[in-house]
Amino acid sequence: MRGILLAAVMLLCGTSASAGYQDKRLRWGESDTNLHMAVAFGASFLGAEFLERYFDMKPWKAALLSSVCVAGAGFFKEHAVDAAPSGSDMMANGVGLGVSAGLQFTLHFDWTGERDGKKAGSGRSGKKGGVQPREEDRVREALPAR
Repeated sequence: MRGILLAAVMLLCGTSASAGYQDKRLRWGESDTNLHMAVAFGASFLGAEFLERYFDMKPWKAALLSSVCVAGAGFFKEHAVDAAPSGSDMMANGVGLGVSAGLQFTLHFDWTGERDGKKAGSGRSGKKGGVQPREEDRVREALPAR
């Protein structure tokens, strides 16, 4: 894994950020640019869901790994397959990945404050290793029920 990361960093550092791109502005509304956004979004989102479900990864790890893989595939496609790499297509990939990550966060964030049926933060680990109630919980238990 470290070797793959090292190779990716060396590849990215070996070329300037806009080396050889035929355009440097995002061209909204063009079919190729829209296709890049849609494929990057769909592949990243579905990849993250797949990793969560079948490999029991945490949502943030699955979204990160999926996004990195899709970004690498998009980079490879633009530089190895296309005759002239397009900066607009690379930006569209970034937009698709960003929207996918935002949707993953929205779907998997614990909006209710509950985890596994317990209220989040209802206890803290004490020095003795046990779970001790917070001060607010003790006060609430001491008050008479309405």
